[in-house]
Amino acid sequence: MSVIARHDAPDTPHASLWVLAEIGGQINTARSWEQLQQVLRTSLRWLLDCDRSTLAIRAEGSPTYRLYDITASSHQPAPFVDSVPITEGWSGRVFTDGKPLYFDDVGSHESLSESAEIKACTDARAVMALPLRIGERVAGCLLCTSCTANTYRGEVRSIAHLLALAIAGQIGTIEAYIQMESSLRETEVARCELQKLTAKFAYQASHDPLTDLPNRRELEQRLQAAVYSARAGVYDSVICVLDLDQFKSVNDQCGHAAGDALLREIAVRISRLIRNTDTFARTGGDEFALLMSSCKVQDALPVVQTIHDAIAALVFVWDNCTFTISGSIGVAEIAAGDVSPDEPLRRADAACYAAKNAGRNTVYIHNGNCVPVPLG
Repeated sequence: MSVIARHDAPDTPHASLWVLAEIGGQINTARSWEQLQQVLRTSLRWLLDCDRSTLAIRAEGSPTYRLYDITASSHQPAPFVDSVPITEGWSGRVFTDGKPLYFDDVGSHESLSESAEIKACTDARAVMALPLRIGERVAGCLLCTSCTANTYRGEVRSIAHLLALAIAGQIGTIEAYIQMESSLRETEVARCELQKLTAKFAYQASHDPLTDLPNRRELEQRLQAAVYSARAGVYDSVICVLDLDQFKSVNDQCGHAAGDALLREIAVRISRLIRNTDTFARTGGDEFALLMSSCKVQDALPVVQTIHDAIAALVFVWDNCTFTISGSIGVAEIAAGDVSPDEPLRRADAACYAAKNAGRNTVYIHNGNCVPVPLG
């Protein structure tokens, strides 16, 4: 609801009080300085016979105050002066003394004719500046000026004081609202930061810092889910264990930095060869494991051979040293009778051990016994 226009106001001795009551209701809806500015802009010119007006706001304990031009013709979403020393201007005097300020004719007070509000209140003759109190604190100042001397007397002063009380009460509400919004924003920022930290720690707890692959703990959790599915007859899964052959020679000849680089290269190459639903993990040292969910052994073997061939094709160069790499791989099906991740992992480990004992650079499958898989 807009403030009643002057020509629409009831033609009674109490017309100003009637409009003041309506303005007071609209003041109570303001939740920001800008909204309060908008409400006052539509009413002060008529209600208090103002030519220009400003609203000064001072944060508790601040040595400065902000000025809002209430009667500016265009919408002004921010203070037109953001930082005025508390010792300056008509409003500054009200903040300092805590008392209303009246000048029937500014021309007779030359020392006060120049002030922080002069940008908004040019050609001022009569001046009225009212403190806006919250308890004992002067939180604001309502300044009204008129180009006509002797404007602010009698009934106008009484109405202005009532209006100042309404504005002061709403300043406290706006301050509380702004503080609440700030607290909510801080809480939301803290919540987002906590979520990021939680996600970061969870990721670090489940991934190998060197290769960025899932670690053994994460593999065992996913393997446990595959064991449950196999027991329930939902789907079959396959677990593979990969051990790099003669990895120790890389570390011995070129140092651990070379070994770390090789492990990262293996991680990248093999990750490109598997499905998004598969889990390729580093379980320790030069040992890796591959969990292929919803996959039968006969479907897994072509993928295993591709991985074996990709490792064998890798030529690793470090400080003028050249290494050809190979891997021994053990494959095991996750059986319906398995009750823990350890059981299929032990079978895959046994198959990998058999592959290494057979001369390395080969693939063995555990199918009751460890048997080699023909490659080629």
